[in-house]
Amino acid sequence: MRLAIVPARGGSKRIPRKNIIEFHGRPIIYYALNAAKTSGLFEKIHISTDDHEIGDVVKNLGYEIDFFRDPPLADDFTPLLDVVKWVIRQYKRQGTRYDSVTLIYPCSPLLRASDLLRGHEIFNRKNRELPVVSVARFPSPVERAFLGGEDDTICIENQEEVLTRTQDLPDRYYDTGNFAIYSCGALLSSNARFKTRFLKYEMPRSRVVDIDTPEDLEYAKSLFNLL
Repeated sequence: MRLAIVPARGGSKRIPRKNIIEFHGRPIIYYALNAAKTSGLFEKIHISTDDHEIGDVVKNLGYEIDFFRDPPLADDFTPLLDVVKWVIRQYKRQGTRYDSVTLIYPCSPLLRASDLLRGHEIFNRKNRELPVVSVARFPSPVERAFLGGEDDTICIENQEEVLTRTQDLPDRYYDTGNFAIYSCGALLSSNARFKTRFLKYEMPRSRVVDIDTPEDLEYAKSLFNLL
C-alpha cells in the first residue's frame, strides 16, 4: 500500500500562511493534493498539519485529517523525515501498514500527476532499494560559482576548476522541493547514511520554483499562466 504525506504546518515565516495562500483562485495546497489524487497511486493522502485553519481548508477541498501533528514536531527545526516517520508509526499503531511513502510538498502548484507516476516507475524499476527525489539540473556549472565578500566584492570559490571547459564538467542537480519517495521499512530502520544516495526524477526547469519569498510566489504565478 502507498501513502502520500503532504506536510503543511501553520508557522511559515517568510510568507505567512504560505501553505494555504491564494494561488489562481485556489489555496496553493490544492495543486499538490490534486496531483496526488489524480495520479491514482495512493491508498491514503495524509495532510500533516498542526493548524486547524489549514485542517478546515483541506476538509473543504474534500480531504480528511486523520490526526493532527504533535506541536513539538511543528517547530522551525524538526526535520521533515522525522515528521514522516512519526506519521507512518501513527498509522501502524492504528493497524495500517504502508509499503511506501511519498512526501509531496504543499507549495508545488506546477507539479503534475505524471511526475508522481514517473517517479514511482523509477522507484519500482530499481526494486524500491533507494529513495527517489525530484531534482533539476543547475543552469550553470557550480564550479564557476562566486562567493560574496565585503563591500560588494565577489571571489571565485573553486580555483582548481576555473579553467576547465564547461562541457568537461559533470552535471550537478538540486532538490526541487516537489516530492520524494521512500520505502517505509527502509526509512524506519535507516541510519543517517540512508539519506545520502537517491535515484533522481528530473523535473524540467520550466516547472521548478522554490516558493520561499513573495517574489518567488509571483514568479510561480507567472509560470502557471504561461503553462
